[in-house]
Amino acid sequence: MSKWFGFADSRDGGHKILSIFGFKVKFRSKKLLTEVYLFDDRSEVRITRQSDLPKNLSIINSSTRGGYNVVKIHKNLKCRHVRLSFSERCVNSLCVLEDSGDSAGLDMEAIFLPGEGSELRIGKRTGMNGTKIWLGNGSKCFIGDDCRFSYEIIIRTTDGHTIVEEGTSHVLNQQKNPCVIGNSCWIGLRSIINKNVVLPHDTIVGSGSVVTSKFDEPYIIVAGNPAKVIRHHVKHHRETIYDYQKSAD
Repeated sequence: MSKWFGFADSRDGGHKILSIFGFKVKFRSKKLLTEVYLFDDRSEVRITRQSDLPKNLSIINSSTRGGYNVVKIHKNLKCRHVRLSFSERCVNSLCVLEDSGDSAGLDMEAIFLPGEGSELRIGKRTGMNGTKIWLGNGSKCFIGDDCRFSYEIIIRTTDGHTIVEEGTSHVLNQQKNPCVIGNSCWIGLRSIINKNVVLPHDTIVGSGSVVTSKFDEPYIIVAGNPAKVIRHHVKHHRETIYDYQKSAD
């Protein structure tokens, strides 16, 4: 708050304390409608107030009933900007965000559309830079450990509208298999990952790619629209090219 007008704020349990010219006023923090737990390897503690969420993380629940959705956040998660939005009629969904470790942390938004049993899991030491993830209709997305996401990446495990076969009620665009991104994958700038996609560990996705398929072989580069394998037997490193070459000398 601005020091020029004598404002300052702090938190005390489920309350927010606003100090104005030395006078402290206590406000009750907004109650969370979603079930939220902070966890580590030894314990799991439920929190019930918005003020107890990690810094830079917000949870929006459009359902006045709470929707019976659960969020589990590792105590060492780094949130640069994380927004989790649960729409009306989204029920029994789960979101698990693991320990960020030495990664840059998460800058991402996950939107849970209507449906039952949707699930998002983001692994340890994975970093994101403006990633948007859509789930719904019970779809699932599992992202592994040590993944690196560049900027403006979109993951869609469900469609907002229904496509049916003409003359029938058969739905053609339902997710058939979970979207899986394996450990140590590198997803390039402005890529789009669609439903049913499987990327094995140590996959590189080229910038601007649209990934629509399941791949079986690790240590590959996929690129294009739709993305195809363009190189085999490759591995990426965290270091810049300059630092890697220096260390290799």
